[in-house]
Amino acid sequence: MYNSGLFPDSIIEVKPTFTEGGTIVWEWHAWDHLIQDYDSTKANYGVVADHPELIDINFGTDDWQPEWLHINSIDYNEKLDQILLSSPTMNEIFVIDHSTTIQEAAGHTGGRYGKGGDLLYRWGNPQNYHAGDKSDQQLFFQHDARWIEPDCPGAGDITVFNSQANPSSVDEIVPPVDSNGNYYLEKGRSYGPEEPIWNITSEDPYIFESGSYSGVQRLPDGNILISSADRRSFFVVTPEKKLVWKAPIECSHSFNGPFRMEYYPSDYPGLSCLSLSLENGQSIIQNSQKQSIPQSTPQSQPSSTQQSVTSTTTHTGASTTTTSTTTSTATTSKSTSLQTSK
Repeated sequence: MYNSGLFPDSIIEVKPTFTEGGTIVWEWHAWDHLIQDYDSTKANYGVVADHPELIDINFGTDDWQPEWLHINSIDYNEKLDQILLSSPTMNEIFVIDHSTTIQEAAGHTGGRYGKGGDLLYRWGNPQNYHAGDKSDQQLFFQHDARWIEPDCPGAGDITVFNSQANPSSVDEIVPPVDSNGNYYLEKGRSYGPEEPIWNITSEDPYIFESGSYSGVQRLPDGNILISSADRRSFFVVTPEKKLVWKAPIECSHSFNGPFRMEYYPSDYPGLSCLSLSLENGQSIIQNSQKQSIPQSTPQSQPSSTQQSVTSTTTHTGASTTTTSTTTSTATTSKSTSLQTSK
């Protein structure tokens, strides 16, 4: 079955029906937003360069056919009501409108931004929409694209683990978006920015080379939590790239290390059912593999705030999804969850 055709990705939003089951309240399908310039007798024929809001079905990584897009992360921006997706096989990130109805999400008009389910923004590989060449490519099989949270320095910027950038890097970009959530694109050119506003590469003394999985998260004090799955290493650096915390993770699984580490403050509601205690002034979560990250001010001074993080291992082969239930329910104020589906 795996070799029988294409598996285009889709997203569903589910309103839970406790204690089990739920109702699909919103969905988006990549298949509804395609273009091709190969055969004028087939559907979705058009000039790719004229439609950066659409996905060229003939451009991608052949090695990953038929899992063509391989969406490996999803994030939600409540303020803009937008969704951020990462397609490592396209070496690109996408932003779509979440304000649409299900019917509008399947089309090209409607919603808060008037484009239905078409792409509002894309970045990383302008070759995908004929607006650049190989030298313009910025992302290389990336993972864990996410918006920086409102309570963190750089709020609204996008961070991503650039897995196969040779060497791996962690990048932060400032998308060309206005206060209303509209993205600027000059006709005939590629989406900005031209380069990240901040990045760190996997070079001595911080070796975090990882061709798959892995992640990055901006913390409230401005520091950056980096997860390297292949190296089984998790550490925090300041914006000045000074190491302030490191925690190697033991993993007996032969396939790979933990996908990534996620930071939660100790008062996070999802941790309320766990027993917390203090050990040498640090918070420890009992009966789990959780450790505390020492937080600091933006000047890297000690803080008394108790923090905790959790490491999650996910091994489901080609159908791996990267958004856990805890993470997805935390990203929206509604009683719903966003998941990727293939």
